[in-house]
This record gives sequence, structure tokens and C-alpha cells, in this order.
Amino acid sequence: MARTRRSPSPDAGSGVAPEPPAGASPRLLASAGEGKLTTLSRGLSILEFVARSERFVRLRDVAEHFGLDRSAALRFLRTLEADGYLARHEAMKLYSIGPKLLSFPRVPAGVGRIVEAARPVLLDLARAAGQMSHLAVLTGSQAALVEVVASDAPVSVKQAVGDLEPLNSSAVGKALYAFLPDTERRRLGQMIAFVPHTSRTITDLAALEAEAREIRASGIAFDRNEGNDQVCCLGCPVLDAHGAPLASIGLSYVAAHLPRPIDEMADDIARTLAAARQVEASLSNAAG
Repeated sequence: MARTRRSPSPDAGSGVAPEPPAGASPRLLASAGEGKLTTLSRGLSILEFVARSERFVRLRDVAEHFGLDRSAALRFLRTLEADGYLARHEAMKLYSIGPKLLSFPRVPAGVGRIVEAARPVLLDLARAAGQMSHLAVLTGSQAALVEVVASDAPVSVKQAVGDLEPLNSSAVGKALYAFLPDTERRRLGQMIAFVPHTSRTITDLAALEAEAREIRASGIAFDRNEGNDQVCCLGCPVLDAHGAPLASIGLSYVAAHLPRPIDEMADDIARTLAAARQVEASLSNAAG
């Protein structure tokens, strides 16, 4: 069928080009022979340097690391700060990554290991259920699909790696949200947009928290036509040894082809719960 979805270390020392002449207008300069925009490249290198630092960064740190005089280093830092990529802590005169960079969706470290453990499990789950199975991880204030296995059914939901799912209306998103530590869940709750995709979408934090309590009790989350009137889903968290969510596993259904309400699909609920436990065991064994 037609696609049905929620809608059916740079070398930072010796290779740095010199500053443009004093009084030159700000512009991107091409490095001879490479077609490289050296001003842009240097700015990105400084941004990476700050982002990778294990502590706040001083102006002096940037100047010394990149072989710049302080005025040149300060221009880079102020530009990155003005655009929101860095934050300046005035009292200490230190820099760290800024709000714009923090707002970007980022896939957590170790996702490849989780995908590797989950892939055979997702294959088995998709075959047994006859539906598309998928794996999601938390990225920013959304769930990102990092693996999908298509169904052989003639009519099925189509999704792709990289699709982003809301935490308030998708089953995999709710499964991740519900099992977060309290402080993290409260922080993320303030970031959710609560866009009403359908008449059944959860549109306030109190309602989401109430459902999260039910999800923690049952271990399973549902999307009851909340992201798309044509789609229903179920999801289950993959937890670490401390009970925090590493990922979530889900199944997606074309709502019109469901033989019964999504929360009554007992066999598939059991399969998804078992799949999550299987991935947890595989990750635990791999860790030794």
C-alpha cells in the first residue's frame, strides 16, 4: 500500500590557515587547492573543541589550542555565541555548548550496539506478528527510529530509519518517556509540544503522566490512533540494569485491519514484551 506513517579530532594545530588581513570584510575564504572554506572550517573546529571538552573552556584555551591571537579567538567565540551554538558564562568568562546545539536531536552513544542486538529479534517479531516492527531511542524530546523491519503483509504501515515520533502520541515514545527517571521525565515533559495530531492525541502533561503510570505498571504502551487516525501501535521499553530505558520496541498496524482494539492484541503484546526482554538479555550478556 501507499506509505502510511504518523501521517499512513580534527588536526587543530599546524594546519590552520592564517587570519585574513586586518580590516578585511568578514567572509568565507577558500583554501587554495582544496576548495575548503577555511573560516567556516576553523569555526566548526572551535565548536567541536568546546563540545568535546570535559570542562568549560576559556578564551585562552581556544587561542592556545588553535594558535590564534586572543582577538581572533574572541571573534569566533562571540559569533558562535550570538548564533546560539555556544553559551558564555559571564561571571566566570567561560564557554560551553549553547542552547541551539542542545536542542538538536542527537542519537545517544551505543545505539549501534543496541541495534545489533535488536535486529534478529525485530525480524522474528515482524514475522510472528505479520506487522512492521521497529526500534526507537530517545533523542532530544522525541523518539527516533533507528531500525525497522518491514512486514510481508499486503497492507501494512511503512516507516523508515530516522523517522521521529512524539513522546505523547507514539507507543515507542510513551514507552521511553514512562520509564525515565523522575527528574528527566519532568524536564522532558516541559519540552513536549503536545500537538493534537488527531482527536485522541494526549494534549497535556497531566494526562501523559497519568498514562505513564499505567505504562510503568503494565510494561506496555499504546498508540490508539493518536498520531494518525489510520495507525495504531504498541511499544515496550528495553531497560538497562537500573530500570532506565535504553530503547523501545514497537509494532505498527493499519487500524482498519485490526481484528480487535490494539490493547486487546494479547498475542502481539506478549511477543513484544518477550522481544524487549530478549534484547535486554543479549545486551547484558555482551557486557559480560
